[in-house]
Amino acid sequence: MPSSSTIRSLVADRFELLDELPRSNDGQMFCARDVAFGEVVAVKLLGAGCSMEAAAREALETAVRRAQSARHPHLLRHDALDAATGVQVREWIHGFSLLDLLRRRRELTADDVFLLLPTLPATLDYLAAQSLPLPRPLLGKIFIQFEPAVAPEKLLTQPVPTWPAFALKLNPLTIPTSVADPARDTTRTLITMPHTATLSDAAAGPRLLAELLYELLGGRQREPDTRRYSPLTTLSETGNGVLRRALLAAPHADCQALWRDLRTGQASNLAPPVPLGAVRPRPRPPVIPQSLLGQPKPGDALTLTPQNPAAASIQFIARTQFKIGRSFQSADFVTRLFPETERNEIISNRIGRVHVVAERVGGRLLLRDGNGSTPSLNGSHLDGHLLSPDHPTPLTRRALLSLGDDYFLDLIPLLQPPPRCLPDLWPGRNFPAPEPPGALVCEPRHGQPSLRRCVWLFSEIGFGLDARGRLVWDTRGAGESPAAWHHHRGCFWVRNQSLGAGTLALDNIPLTSDQIAPITTGQTVRLGSSLFTAEVC
Repeated sequence: MPSSSTIRSLVADRFELLDELPRSNDGQMFCARDVAFGEVVAVKLLGAGCSMEAAAREALETAVRRAQSARHPHLLRHDALDAATGVQVREWIHGFSLLDLLRRRRELTADDVFLLLPTLPATLDYLAAQSLPLPRPLLGKIFIQFEPAVAPEKLLTQPVPTWPAFALKLNPLTIPTSVADPARDTTRTLITMPHTATLSDAAAGPRLLAELLYELLGGRQREPDTRRYSPLTTLSETGNGVLRRALLAAPHADCQALWRDLRTGQASNLAPPVPLGAVRPRPRPPVIPQSLLGQPKPGDALTLTPQNPAAASIQFIARTQFKIGRSFQSADFVTRLFPETERNEIISNRIGRVHVVAERVGGRLLLRDGNGSTPSLNGSHLDGHLLSPDHPTPLTRRALLSLGDDYFLDLIPLLQPPPRCLPDLWPGRNFPAPEPPGALVCEPRHGQPSLRRCVWLFSEIGFGLDARGRLVWDTRGAGESPAAWHHHRGCFWVRNQSLGAGTLALDNIPLTSDQIAPITTGQTVRLGSSLFTAEVC
């Protein structure tokens, strides 16, 4: 494991380590800067293979993938886990946990709770609606986030109503059973979950929320299934009645119903706090440099061929159909194993020329097994669900696509790009707005290299550059990207929001901040440290 001498070093050519946190359940936790997107993130170094045996490592990968599938503004974002190198990346919290706050204060008032937790009930209901496990124990999974200029440690003892704007974040990462970590210490577990109601129980969410509220408000720690309720001095008689019923009698339909009843019973008229980042300036509309004001070429496929033969090409597909398989000619995303050894060739040939077809229909993304007319030979699964050649399966969130037992792809739908004001960039035919907007990114699992990086582009896909000037797709689903590719009114465009000078250029003409330009066949495109030749068709 790295020592403190690794501060200011780079991890994966992308994450600059800034400071090491004194506490971590396993591995080393660092505050780091994401070079590609200029964002502060948390990086955990677990060691090669996550310093775990196969079963524990697989459980961790599954838990992270499940957490990544949850897209919600009040859920802690989990960006990546490279199980081979043991590098885990998630959103950085500039603040403290609710558990730290409770340790300092012993208990909270009802007004404190109503100010701190107004977004929590809807967040828990979102997890239940998405059939995602509820994080337990809940108290240790909730964080309070402030602006970077705020000193959070000074707020631990200050009255909550005097706090500056903040956001509540719930960490959705949960492993549903205790996973031993024999590579380190057989007496310790990676993550434990106490016995409570099953995750499928409709009452689990409201019951968890009621137990959290009882503990925060000064209630004595309750044993599982206990029938005792001690009235809380900070609640009115009616408020105590609501909480008692939630804990001991009939559960509420959902967490928001419990929250409404408690606020009504407590007769709380507190105004909600100002949320963090409530006012964000909208980005300025981009402009086209006069020297690049050529006529764009309409098309539904853009290929960027690298001038360095050792580099991977980049392709954008803007059609309503997207094909995944081993054929360079028939598939859009090519799923061959590299390097092309005899063994890998045998495995690649078990994958269909077109193994899975994805389509945009009525604003939804749908997946079918096979090439559209015949099923694949070895089948395909989406998060363990068998895909059918006849009945499409909707793709609504990040998921793992398995082509037989041979190739695994993370499918990452990015369907909520920031509000954008693109000018009428050319006088051609007015194409209808794509449904859904955004893009779909495919990322091979297990570090498998790809000869061609391919994105299914609906309207835009953001990107940044790592420390070596290589393109990194923006799969964070949050904030502005330093640059983006667009398919707008039937044409391809590249936009620079904040990339540095000389990192983005067309035919040796730099594209500076807040500039956008069309892509035409034959152009030389500079992306960071690489040169490409563009072809639109």
